[in-house]
Amino acid sequence: MFGYLGYRDIETFGKSNQKLIVKTFHLTRYRIPSYSTIRRAMMLVNTSDLVESFNQWASQFATPNDLTDWVSIDGKSLRTTCKNSDNSSQNFV
Repeated sequence: MFGYLGYRDIETFGKSNQKLIVKTFHLTRYRIPSYSTIRRAMMLVNTSDLVESFNQWASQFATPNDLTDWVSIDGKSLRTTCKNSDNSSQNFV
């Protein structure tokens, strides 16, 4: 979402793009949720399910044949930037 990380930032993004969001999602009400509503909704997200869904979605863009074209530069450095790097609950930030 263009670098917005906090709930208030996401609310600001929504308000800034309100017309496009309403049109794109065919919303019947011309309203964007407040930051507290966004926060409550995010607290209900099961991160394991989210990571699994993301990986399933992303896998359509890479086939096993594509993996031969990849180059690993320095996995040790990348690995230190996240927590639980070897399982689905890793912290992508």
